[in-house]
Amino acid sequence: MRMHNHFAAFSSRLQRRATAKALAYAGPPVVNGVRVKKIYDFIAGLEALSVGHRQAAQLGIEWALGGREEAAGGVVDYIGAEHAVDLVGALIEANAPSPLLQEAIGTVVRHAHKRLPGLIVRIGGRQVFATWCRKAQFKMPTGLPEVVTVARGTHGVSQDVNAQGLHWSVGSPGSDAFDGAAFYAGGMPDAVVVVARVPRDALIYFLPGSLPYEVLLDDVPPAYDVVTDPIVIAEGALRFAYHRRTRSVQPGKRPFDPSANAFDRLAARLIAWDEARQRGEAGDDPGLYQMPDWSITESSRLKKEPTHYPQY
Repeated sequence: MRMHNHFAAFSSRLQRRATAKALAYAGPPVVNGVRVKKIYDFIAGLEALSVGHRQAAQLGIEWALGGREEAAGGVVDYIGAEHAVDLVGALIEANAPSPLLQEAIGTVVRHAHKRLPGLIVRIGGRQVFATWCRKAQFKMPTGLPEVVTVARGTHGVSQDVNAQGLHWSVGSPGSDAFDGAAFYAGGMPDAVVVVARVPRDALIYFLPGSLPYEVLLDDVPPAYDVVTDPIVIAEGALRFAYHRRTRSVQPGKRPFDPSANAFDRLAARLIAWDEARQRGEAGDDPGLYQMPDWSITESSRLKKEPTHYPQY
């Protein structure tokens, strides 16, 4: 038994040595101002990944630094979202180029967003994170004014807690920021939408794949409007539901599919509820929203004109 244990330990040492050799970086430690060895060493230390995955990620680093920007996405894919949080810090320390930073930060925001607040606390706060995002040079929507209207909708929290959030709606072409935020909050208990006007350079990250478009702000807005009226919020939510359906059926856009997408399903329920109201059928919206119990005699059809908040 002792001999077996000794052999197992010896075999394990040989395996670790072979792994270290396979993952060792043999080039110059700094290339064009990038501390390449630091990135390689970080990847080599991800022992939860297979040797093959780590080697593939290292090769992706080599290709990305060689000018193949599409390789940056492959690096993050091999490492995985659960390690992307730590990868961001390693890339910053290594002075990595913006395509790598964009992929790593973007993966955290899109797929590991629940860990994002912890990351921000760990690195020293939102201003540090804002510096990282600016170093990544994320592209923002074209045509934004110098002062941008943003909105954020939640429920069950105070307006101050809401305003401290990271993700804000900036609207989308044809729909304003308030309506998009109201869509996520309207009809829920204690819904609250906060609307702020911030300088364009306060936007540090843009998530174009969502509808409404989302941005991250560099800090808590110093001033904001607060909307808690459930009817006003519901009006915005309904306007956005119609917008979502209309925009999704435009050429080149993802089809509107309530059977496959939860937010499309929510929009479809709101629209069905509104159409039932127009037919004179009373009742609350079934499903996620519990709409106010308006009677047809007391409330005309919900307003379809935009709110007084400017469009994106």
